[in-house]
Amino acid sequence: MIAGGNEGNGANEVSSKKEIIEFLRRRIRELERELSVYKQLLMEISGKHAQEEMRDRVLSPDNVKVIAIGNDIVANIVKLRDSIRIILRESIPSNNTLLNSFLVQLLKDKKDLGELSDFEVKESKGYVTEIVIRGINSKSLMKELEIALRYLWREIHRK
Repeated sequence: MIAGGNEGNGANEVSSKKEIIEFLRRRIRELERELSVYKQLLMEISGKHAQEEMRDRVLSPDNVKVIAIGNDIVANIVKLRDSIRIILRESIPSNNTLLNSFLVQLLKDKKDLGELSDFEVKESKGYVTEIVIRGINSKSLMKELEIALRYLWREIHRK
């Protein structure tokens, strides 16, 4: 991004990081307001509420990916508007060493690198049943998660 500098000698000043951040925040607010207007228009035209539109979209097969090894289903990945849900076919004990040292550590590392905003490992009665990941900023993260889930499943079922 280039700010208006001294035009007489042809030199341009690059905006400071603070100015760029402020510009991006302002632009995001503007786009969110614009999106809100479009959602309102859609509600008026279709007669549906925005939540109904999103619910219809969430149930679409295009938003669900099945992770499998052969005929065995490992997990379903459901893509939502601002997050994904990984629903494990089989619950894994929350104290499983491989789960914590591999999959959870992978997610922590990706969060530290800024490739995702946050994640939550959901448990029920000492077993991990679901993982929710928010704010994915990396196209390769989904593929890495698929590979990690398959590896974890193979290792847990190794005889």
